[in-house]
Amino acid sequence: MMKYNIKFKTAFKKLAKKLPKNIQEDTLNIADQLQQKQVKGDILTGNWKGFLSYHFHRKPEYRIVYITYDCNENGVCRFEEEHQGQVNQCLGLMEFILIATREEMNSLYKTDKKIITNYKRK
Repeated sequence: MMKYNIKFKTAFKKLAKKLPKNIQEDTLNIADQLQQKQVKGDILTGNWKGFLSYHFHRKPEYRIVYITYDCNENGVCRFEEEHQGQVNQCLGLMEFILIATREEMNSLYKTDKKIITNYKRK
């Protein structure tokens, strides 16, 4: 089965460590489901254009923000160093950017675009 390789950004790891254990476990399960394309996030707009957001839990509601990068169409993958020998089964790279509550994300939506572009690969 083809799936995305997963990479957790440093900011995501730091934020996730501060969450309760059950939310941390749910986050890993959701990352696995997203990787295997069992669920899909919502496409973000505005400053966060190009990113996706997956919502889970209630009271508080959390958001996982991530971005996907596809492999080249000619069969050569841009992310070979992260494959660990599984290039032929790769769709590309899925980077998890941050995790926040809905309230925290609402304030981040107003963030300067220059800061947000730092999350994207060049």
